[in-house]
Amino acid sequence: MVGGRRTALILAGLVGWGLAFVAAEPYPGVTVDSGEYLATADGVVSGHGLSMPYVGYDEAFRVPGPGERIPLTQFPPGYPLLLASVHGLGVGLLDAARLLGVVCYLLTICIAGYLVWRHSRRAWTVAVSVGLLLAPDVVTIHAMAWSEPPALLLMLVALMFTLRHLSSGSRSDLVWAGVAGAAATMFRFAGIAAPLGTAIALVFSNGFQRTKVPKALVFLTGALTPLA
Repeated sequence: MVGGRRTALILAGLVGWGLAFVAAEPYPGVTVDSGEYLATADGVVSGHGLSMPYVGYDEAFRVPGPGERIPLTQFPPGYPLLLASVHGLGVGLLDAARLLGVVCYLLTICIAGYLVWRHSRRAWTVAVSVGLLLAPDVVTIHAMAWSEPPALLLMLVALMFTLRHLSSGSRSDLVWAGVAGAAATMFRFAGIAAPLGTAIALVFSNGFQRTKVPKALVFLTGALTPLA
């Protein structure tokens, strides 16, 4: 991409950053899921590991005993661990959620715009894609204390490296696609779509290629091991 288009993408990402930052003022939006993420992150920070002081809303209700902690099992561990890591830098948990949301938004807009440009070479298609990414619903997602922003970003990164591998055959690009896909499953179980999509692309990108099936299976085994 030429410098002007790269600059335009960065500026669009900064617009998204600003919109999400203002929408999350003074703190990001929270739901029941957010409460469990934050409570688990606080458990990590306080030395209790991936656990909460209460039963998850989608589990059978019971009153925990004195000092009892409930392990986080209904959500992947990535988002609470990331919140706890940012909190370790001296940032409050709610501020950490707000910061993660806007940073992920900026990167998502830039990478998505780059991919559209790379495969269309038309400025108007990039403008349309960026415009859609600035829609109110997308801003809202990135202004909440939810795991969707990092999951979406990681799935997009997995797509980017998958496309690079398909065009160049680079083994390192395929490895990075697997790493990003595996990481996406650690934030949202639906992130499994990223490694599955890469495996399907390996086999069917140029029509069905039986010889690529073992390669796709090896890729899936590595990418889905953390989820398992």
